[in-house]
Amino acid sequence: MDKSEEENQVPVKRVRILVDIPVSKAPFNLMTYNSQGEQVELNVIQIEDEPPSTSTTVKADSILKAVLQGMIGNSGYKGTMESFWGSDKRKKLTDKWANHVKKSKTDTEKYTPIDVFYNKDKIAMQLVDGLLQVVKMQTVGNEWKFNKWGGRQQKCSVSACTSNCHGGKFYSTHAPRQVLLLQDLRATSPVLALLSPEPTTHPYTESEMRTKLAECGVKKLWGGEEIEGGRWPFQDDNNKVRGSVYLAVSLMVMIKGGATLMNSKIIFVGFDVTWVKSFLNQNGVLFEKGEQLQESVNSTPPGVSGEVNRSLPYVYFGRNDKGQFYTGVQCEIRLRVSSAKASYHDKIKAETGMDSFKEDEDQVIFQSPIPKLLQHVTSITKRSKFSPAEEAEFCKMEEAANKYETLAHSVLKIGEMVGQTYKGALVKGTPKQLNNFNGAINVVDLMSTYSFLFESNLVMKEVSQLEKGCDGKVVINFVV
Repeated sequence: MDKSEEENQVPVKRVRILVDIPVSKAPFNLMTYNSQGEQVELNVIQIEDEPPSTSTTVKADSILKAVLQGMIGNSGYKGTMESFWGSDKRKKLTDKWANHVKKSKTDTEKYTPIDVFYNKDKIAMQLVDGLLQVVKMQTVGNEWKFNKWGGRQQKCSVSACTSNCHGGKFYSTHAPRQVLLLQDLRATSPVLALLSPEPTTHPYTESEMRTKLAECGVKKLWGGEEIEGGRWPFQDDNNKVRGSVYLAVSLMVMIKGGATLMNSKIIFVGFDVTWVKSFLNQNGVLFEKGEQLQESVNSTPPGVSGEVNRSLPYVYFGRNDKGQFYTGVQCEIRLRVSSAKASYHDKIKAETGMDSFKEDEDQVIFQSPIPKLLQHVTSITKRSKFSPAEEAEFCKMEEAANKYETLAHSVLKIGEMVGQTYKGALVKGTPKQLNNFNGAINVVDLMSTYSFLFESNLVMKEVSQLEKGCDGKVVINFVV
């Protein structure tokens, strides 16, 4: 390629080309064909970058979106579909529908103020209490006929939402919901359960509530007994409320004791630090950040009493200078290399919150004393070859490690609640869930683990067990 050819190369990019015909002295020429099939040259007079699309057209993948797109086109609105419902253009358009309804002689005419089709079906529409309802029409011969509102869809009452209602006037993630704390009044020792049922148009009946309890393991305990409990409402996909209540109640029951919480897994992707601390304080779990310790004071993890065997269950932790902490449990025997974590760990690092730590930043903080029957275990030992006695001992170590992981996760959350710092940064526990175990948190172990992880004391007042009132109901101070 010579120099002149190099200079005349067209950049490969998305452009808009303005041309005139016939050709004159153009910097470079393009060839095409005219309507007579003759080859002609195009004179390039200007090249401009293609501007970003500002189209408000959204692919109509539902009846509702098809109608909304039709309304947007009919009204002349230039914004997005999500902003359309709250606009003046939409209000003016639907105000005209009222006059259209008055003048209409048939239902078919009445419910088609604008023509909209979806998958070749004509759509009827109306406003009920300000909410858009749509339904497919039927064909009778060669004509479209309205045939009642059975099977209709209704737009969510959240202005920006373009989805169908699943719970009353709301799409499922926007619908008013509640977190319920329930008690089995049939059990001698208090049995509690947390439940967050899906939203419905009408409140759940007692029998429906009992059916829903299957997800937290309480269904078999209820029989025909009374359901009692507190309620925390939330809406607009505000999982912070749900996460806060689940975390607060779980910590309260595990620290205070005196009751069984049937939920085995507590997920807290988001939670309100202030609210959880207030709930715990109101229910007799009082703690505050204490004084800083010298680094050398707690150099040995409180949960390690001898030499660690990483081929047996243990709990580890990682931390960095940003104040991020992670704790996890390792219960597999077969490891990839010596001192590595479980073989599945790489796959779930991002899910567990460990993705901000390096492999060599973990340290063992707990392993229960190794029984004689398991002292021979190495990374090549096969658990399938265990004797019944060896398997029983391994399961005990596994259970102890899982419980200590829960204790360590609780320490991280408490550290966040009291505003604990590490190397000048506020502590942030990266785990997103904890397993709930009855009797998993010993206050002495809690405080010693706190001191080791954060190099600071935790001040806690004496904690009393949960109590039952004269009516048999657990006494809990609710915080809203």
